[in-house]
Amino acid sequence: MLETRDHIELTPAAVERGYKSCRSAVKTYFKNQVWMAGNLPADRRRALDALMTHLIRALDFLDLESPNLLPLDVWTETRDDVSDSFNQKCTSVELAALADACLQFSVPKQYLFDMLEGADWWTRNPTIDSFDDLLVMAYRLGGTAVVASVPILGFIKPDYEVPAIRCGQAIVLTHAIANCVSNLTCHRNLIPRSDFEECGVDLSRFRLRQYSKNVGYLVRLYCSRIEEVMNEARYLIDYMDFDGVRTIKSLLSYHWKMMVKMKMDPECILHPEGVLSPREKLGLKTRHLLGIEGNIPLFANRAGH
Repeated sequence: MLETRDHIELTPAAVERGYKSCRSAVKTYFKNQVWMAGNLPADRRRALDALMTHLIRALDFLDLESPNLLPLDVWTETRDDVSDSFNQKCTSVELAALADACLQFSVPKQYLFDMLEGADWWTRNPTIDSFDDLLVMAYRLGGTAVVASVPILGFIKPDYEVPAIRCGQAIVLTHAIANCVSNLTCHRNLIPRSDFEECGVDLSRFRLRQYSKNVGYLVRLYCSRIEEVMNEARYLIDYMDFDGVRTIKSLLSYHWKMMVKMKMDPECILHPEGVLSPREKLGLKTRHLLGIEGNIPLFANRAGH
């Protein structure tokens, strides 16, 4: 039986400290994408920080192991802590901020549990067998995060769930192939072994960042899959308000540029500094600050501003 966790005194000051802590965590973990929410009003931006901090907590579980194939106690504790926070029983200031944000913007707590369940599934199934399994995990970790973010970002009509899920899946798939070499060296591979075998990739050489035409086959296979998912995700902007459109356009543009660059130059996934150069990242950030984000074929003839 798990020990009873100590609860903090829930005061406005504690909630405010939680939001500040979440902001610090998000700026550290998502340092290359944090500017995408810079256009949001302050209350939305800090609520998004609280939600993304919860996602960071779920992603941190991917580094844990469960040798007996059972849910980890730490996952169970976190799940219970999240549930208790909606009853004003918070074990940390970050959870106090999360509960405050979800209540303020009517974010269903089920999505919070879906993120944790995705991480828990990974601890018990560290080897993904098929692309369908990868899509399921991408839904749990990425899709639910975007769906939960939509009420905070701002929407103008309901039934946005499907394109929001596709948006999250596209993001996870893009990072799965872009970071597959570093993930392999950390024994945290998201690419199904069957795809490596189908493309004839030599994993021992791949871990050493040695390029071959087979690596190119694998990268282009995933780029075609990502492009297909993004073509469904683009419809999300039809459901968003002005501020939400700007953030989603920048989010998808960032990952679209990653996909296109990998498609044109598959060897770029072997670069230690990542797929996009600092100059390319700065260009995307500048376009967002100027209010001209989303100028890519993905959004041609779509609604928006």
